[in-house]
Amino acid sequence: MSMTAVRRLGLATLALTATTLGWAAPASADLLPPVDGTYTYAQAGGPDAKWRVQTICSLPSGTREQSDYSDPTIQNLGCTVVMRSYTQQLASTREEKSFVFSGRARLTNGMWTFQTPSSSGVLCPDGSTAPSMETFAFAPPEPGAPNPNVTGMRTSIHDAVCGLPPGMVKTPFTLSYDGPLDPPVGRFPQECDYLAGRPSICS
Repeated sequence: MSMTAVRRLGLATLALTATTLGWAAPASADLLPPVDGTYTYAQAGGPDAKWRVQTICSLPSGTREQSDYSDPTIQNLGCTVVMRSYTQQLASTREEKSFVFSGRARLTNGMWTFQTPSSSGVLCPDGSTAPSMETFAFAPPEPGAPNPNVTGMRTSIHDAVCGLPPGMVKTPFTLSYDGPLDPPVGRFPQECDYLAGRPSICS
């Protein structure tokens, strides 16, 4: 199985997982990106890791004067969650190395989802390592929740490597909110779009 096939399998499996676990896509107002800031990543058996999360959104229209910028039902349109994962230690172990990466999450089946390859994601029987494809899918907390913590699912898929058959491992994870970005970053560009050959009337 090629890595391209592995990626396709990962996306198909992610959609199935969302259905199986009851992760039905909520109303569009519930699909807002997670709160910008730093988070502590936690999963069973995983290393201590930090995520830095920042969302960048395209302008929904050609002007900042319109009310759509405060309309939660469309704020997620054109948004990308840019994040960076790093460990507190110097990534000296295989697990720590697998958690030093960056990614761009987009809405997929109602979850903010991204994939990242891991060169040492599989631990072979002889102690060596082999590559895997890691998929992270997460959703922001429910509207009105008392905190911005996030829950999600990590899916690790690998080819037939080092005597092992093709495999897939799913691990739930949590992102505990540590605090806002410093300095804070606006979600919408500072420059406005132009409308059909005439300057925008952005304020």
